[in-house]
Amino acid sequence: MKINVLYGRLAFPEFFTPKAVNDGDKEAYSGTCILVEGKTQLLIDGKRYTENLGDVLNKIADKIATEKWKDKAPAILKQLRAQDKIFLHDGDNKPDYDGYPGNLYISGRTPTKPKVLRKVDGFLRDVEAHEGLVYGGCYGEFIFDVYAQDNSYGKRLNASLKGFRFQEDGDAFGAGAPAKDSDFDLSADEEDEESLA
Repeated sequence: MKINVLYGRLAFPEFFTPKAVNDGDKEAYSGTCILVEGKTQLLIDGKRYTENLGDVLNKIADKIATEKWKDKAPAILKQLRAQDKIFLHDGDNKPDYDGYPGNLYISGRTPTKPKVLRKVDGFLRDVEAHEGLVYGGCYGEFIFDVYAQDNSYGKRLNASLKGFRFQEDGDAFGAGAPAKDSDFDLSADEEDEESLA
């Protein structure tokens, strides 16, 4: 099932080079969407949700589990939630990470490179890694495909990250974003020009 998260905060983006979480894991692209209380909206099957987003996403989890496991779904869901093996997580469980406490978040992984877009010079275009135009801490729209997993790796409710569209700068996490043109002190150049006159 496709879920558009309108205006979430990006954390731990691995959009351009796939990585394995643990030794022996398959490499994958990934990213985390922190839901922003009062600003994030969900778009699901053409319907927009603006409130009680945790309840909405938990109902989606219930629906996906029921479609997959039928009568066994309630017991399996109880176990998956206890083991934090569903796509929706509580940010209070990551108190040492900026932006997480007090918010819910969705983590998504995918073996296929997600589409990453940003408007540059008035045009929406694909972003490359070396440009530094998306970073942990910025805001944007996320597209996830949520589904039930039941294979040799176990049972889970997963989110596959399909795309991210940059919407707004934010305080960067970790190393942060590169400087913007407006960050530079251009007055020094003007003084140099005056001294040459």
